[in-house]
Amino acid sequence: MRALGQHDTYARLVVSVVGGQSEARQRSYPLGAIVHDQFHQAQKSILAALAGLSEDGYELEDLSPGEQLPAGPETAAYIVVGGSHPRDYPNARISRVLDRALGAVSVRYSDWLSRVGVALPMLAQYEPLGGTMLDIVTAACIKGQARLRLGQGWRHEGEGQKLAMEIAGGEGAMLRAMAAAWEIVGVLAVAGDVLAAAEAAGAVDAKSLAWARARGYVPA
Repeated sequence: MRALGQHDTYARLVVSVVGGQSEARQRSYPLGAIVHDQFHQAQKSILAALAGLSEDGYELEDLSPGEQLPAGPETAAYIVVGGSHPRDYPNARISRVLDRALGAVSVRYSDWLSRVGVALPMLAQYEPLGGTMLDIVTAACIKGQARLRLGQGWRHEGEGQKLAMEIAGGEGAMLRAMAAAWEIVGVLAVAGDVLAAAEAAGAVDAKSLAWARARGYVPA
């Protein structure tokens, strides 16, 4: 199982339609795009596992205030698989379901979401418009819906996407803001050896990396 942001070549095949025919081309795969894709992969897998709670004899309606289900990366640090969290969030039954449904990848997914959850709030410190980028990502990626399309990666939809477009002032501005935001998050969230490999492959946004290093978030 790959670490967050890890990739063999930092290149990928992208499918596009030209003249009514599908064409696949190899393009660079930036670190931010990889982290964004992995985030949604982990998010969707964990949510699918949580949907099996009722099959485990655990009805969602029976949740007490101390047993709320994690809703996004801001609570991902509490997704501890294979045992109870010190604060008992989620409790052992939720952990058991995740462990059973996801197997060996469950711990890795939790690590991915935890890393992203730590990095996301730091977007607000980025100038200019870091706070706006955080609002856009929160609306589209955390509160919104995402669907995987073959050869195109994750695409956002629903009310979250609409809100993100309103904040950004249009779809194009939203997509650009999200791409820039995830480049920053990628630099902040991945391990040092992964960042070094991505930088060597030319897959790291230079401006994001320079900002993180100037702030002392990433070693020079």
